[in-house]
Amino acid sequence: MVDYARLPRDMIQEIVKYFSFLDYIRFGAVCSHWCNVAKERYSSSQKLLPWLIFFNGDSPKFFNPSEERVYHMEIPKLSGRHCAGSSHGWLITIDLDFKVYLLNPFSRAQVGLPPLQQLDTYDGYPRWDQLIYKAVLSADPSESFDYIVIVVYFRTENLAFWRPGDLTWTMIRNHIYIEDIIWYNEGFYVVGSDNHIVNKYGGDEGNDDEDGFAQHYPNAVNARHFMHTTCFKLFKFDRERNNFVKLNSIDDHILFLGANHTMMIATTAMGEKIKSNSIYFTDHDCWIERDHMHIFRDSGIYNISDRSITLFPLKNINHQAKRPIFIDVN
Repeated sequence: MVDYARLPRDMIQEIVKYFSFLDYIRFGAVCSHWCNVAKERYSSSQKLLPWLIFFNGDSPKFFNPSEERVYHMEIPKLSGRHCAGSSHGWLITIDLDFKVYLLNPFSRAQVGLPPLQQLDTYDGYPRWDQLIYKAVLSADPSESFDYIVIVVYFRTENLAFWRPGDLTWTMIRNHIYIEDIIWYNEGFYVVGSDNHIVNKYGGDEGNDDEDGFAQHYPNAVNARHFMHTTCFKLFKFDRERNNFVKLNSIDDHILFLGANHTMMIATTAMGEKIKSNSIYFTDHDCWIERDHMHIFRDSGIYNISDRSITLFPLKNINHQAKRPIFIDVN
């Protein structure tokens, strides 16, 4: 009897070169050997745009913006969980017991984290599916054991981080409402609703302003007063001059904004259908799910050159309630 797990590597590479992305996923699920060969071949053959996930229990729909095509995938581990965001190809999920998990929807790998409920005991504690506003990883857990998970939780007022081996979450002092958070140059930076950016983690302890950096950014339109996305304003921070410079273009790049960790991707190695100098966005306001269940969530492409917006062609997909999330599939 043939042992398919021991097929020669060159034979498997010849087979997988004809696969679509989902074929790679299904093929790699057979055994670790097939998975390693498929991943090696796929990662070296092309670079894909992040996909957009629409959640519906354990049967999410994946929209590929490159093909403008929707895929269905059964992921049993998503059952009974809320997805709070994505980072480095992993979903950050939370269940009814406030237990947090990192889940790779393609490899099905999972990492269990301590529950978040232990951090605070506020009156009127939010629902389990509204506890985490944003979550970001410093690195891909499948490539390194040295990574950090940081979450913005409880109405965007609080920060906490976890590292592999920690038994509990570590709180970070914070005095601002947080709109976004990114990992950059060995530190986490938060964007505050009061128009400034602060370095909130830069070492072993959760001390705010650890490198003395806190800078106000130019005022912009308050998008919370609008039900649909109308425009974007771009600024680049010049650390040496300690000020912001307005940008009119990001050239051959795409910026991905939403509940995912913010991503900037070069389009030089992609096809002609990819729209460079643009912003791919989703409406990631988690409070819509509680207060405005009927509100349409817009997701699409903002052309920086002509300031136009093109919504994604999402037929037969419910735009309401659960916020869609971009995820890196490379």
